[in-house]
Amino acid sequence: MRRFTHRERLQKHLLCFLPTFFTNDMLNELVYCSVATRVMDADDLRELLDHARSKNSSLGVTGTLLYNDQTREFIQLLEGDSETLDMLMEKISSDERHTSIDIMYRGRIETRSFEGWSMAYRAFADIAPPLREGITSFRPDDSPEDQGWSRASRARTIFTDLSKKM
Repeated sequence: MRRFTHRERLQKHLLCFLPTFFTNDMLNELVYCSVATRVMDADDLRELLDHARSKNSSLGVTGTLLYNDQTREFIQLLEGDSETLDMLMEKISSDERHTSIDIMYRGRIETRSFEGWSMAYRAFADIAPPLREGITSFRPDDSPEDQGWSRASRARTIFTDLSKKM
């Protein structure tokens, strides 16, 4: 059985309270990062994406997934109503493929950045070089806050840039 870190247990506990801050009729976005419990090859990623696309399409969720094969990190942006995002994060938190789950930011949005994409996908190497400069990881303990970038603002900038190219 998978053991959760203190941070993961705390985040899961906090997810129970998030619906009180966001009403279901509002469109929200959520970005989290996690570490894959093993290296994900092309077949693993294709299977994960096929499942996510089917599920997200039926739930009215859009977004994109980044995967860094060097660090085994996922960075995912999800767009949808608050209740659905809570449910998806609960499933992701119990998925054995993920560990070290960290919600980087969550907030209300007016429009979707990935309209029409139940789950877009890009490799970390697809990020524009100036945007990934100095990034070795998105994990909280590994991300330097030099250059005036916070993890959340850098992730937002990366996802905004990717949405313009889709």
